[in-house]
Amino acid sequence: MHERMSLPPERIQTISHKTSQQTAMSEVAAALTTTLLASNVVITRFVGRITSTLAEQSMYQFSDALAMTDEPRWIMELSTMTGFDPSAVSAGAAWWRTFKRERGREILLASTHGAARMAGASLAFSVGLKVKTFDDLRQCLVYLGLAPAAS
Repeated sequence: MHERMSLPPERIQTISHKTSQQTAMSEVAAALTTTLLASNVVITRFVGRITSTLAEQSMYQFSDALAMTDEPRWIMELSTMTGFDPSAVSAGAAWWRTFKRERGREILLASTHGAARMAGASLAFSVGLKVKTFDDLRQCLVYLGLAPAAS
């Protein structure tokens, strides 16, 4: 049984970094938005195609959100991510090391994308962190006790 970890709405803080990136074919909006969801739950939403530059630029906001927690759990919500550059995996490894340094307890990866799950498993192994995968955000929230289980 997991204890309820939700905060009142007025205590929820959002830290985000958004950018638009131009490609030769078309303009693609990409974003990494990090939110303190509960007293020890941080969620990062990945939107569009993630690049190493975007990951590096967003690291400070992620670090700030972690600093507001004690033994955080991190939800990586990837349902609106359209892909990632191979170099983004190494930049992502810095996020995982930061999470571990901040005494992160567990990473919950919400995605049905096989490549994202594989990258997550590889990063988890390389930095020695636990990762659980879920098909969607709702399953993560139910697991954490932040949403009721479906009847």
